[in-house]
Amino acid sequence: MHSQRFAELRTRLDSSPSIESFHQLLRFFRDWPTSEEKSLALEYANAHLDSWPDHTRSMQTLDKHSPYWGLARSIELQQKMRPKALLKAFQGEHLTTIRTLSLKKSGAKPRFLTFLFQQAELSNIRELRLSEGTLHLLQEASSLETNGMSILSLTLKAMQWTSESLRSVLSLPAFQDLERLELSDCEVNKDFFSILASLPCASTLRSIAFNPCCFEENPFQTLESSAVFPALESLVFFDNSEHSASLEMLTTLPELPSFPALTSLHLEGLELAPQLRDGFAKAQWPLTSLIVRNCWMGQNGRVRFLSKAPFLLS
Repeated sequence: MHSQRFAELRTRLDSSPSIESFHQLLRFFRDWPTSEEKSLALEYANAHLDSWPDHTRSMQTLDKHSPYWGLARSIELQQKMRPKALLKAFQGEHLTTIRTLSLKKSGAKPRFLTFLFQQAELSNIRELRLSEGTLHLLQEASSLETNGMSILSLTLKAMQWTSESLRSVLSLPAFQDLERLELSDCEVNKDFFSILASLPCASTLRSIAFNPCCFEENPFQTLESSAVFPALESLVFFDNSEHSASLEMLTTLPELPSFPALTSLHLEGLELAPQLRDGFAKAQWPLTSLIVRNCWMGQNGRVRFLSKAPFLLS
């Protein structure tokens, strides 16, 4: 073995996982002449990449003849891709290792999405990342039959939706076992949690993150007090809007929702009402981690800025 090449390979594999680091690794392999040594190096790299998040192991090409599909776990579709090229690229066993699919400003049509979800080679996908207006693709293809696909993680970025569109998408069979839901740069309305509570995934969701989002209304506002999210362990509320000064997150309800498994809560950029401490006492959430950053509380005409959590637990 060429010790210098393998030493550089080990250095690259020890770097911080990121899409750019993975692309640099692929360029490193492309410059490595074909040999038995290179084949061994690919096997070595594949084993060590198991600790990298799937979305960081993203292919830059849809060329089915690329020798590096075995290292990839993620692909991203963008608007510049032509439908015929997409259809051709998404057929073949080279896709069997893919577990994360990203759609970004995709030019794909609902019929392509129907085709895509029916491919046996893509039945291993467990994470879906949608951004900038692609949610309508799922809504318009809501009658599709998935080929055993079970999405465990869903990320929505920079999207607007109606309550009905969100309900129709998350009602798809592919999302019935959803465990992780993250929203980023989205507007969240008052029906958000009541919609989730009515869906099969309410019993399987373990993590919900608004990271960051704009809360123009309290997302718990229409949630029935009897609603239960039995598996939910982590909640992140991060408001990056300019209107949060009028918001009293989690405090406009007679009692807080039932989250019997909630152990982690992160609050950032929110106005918190003084009675929130009493609300926490009544909720009896089994919190072991509570993070409060850049929040404030108004009382007797004064504003108190909060950067620590003990006031909620004392």
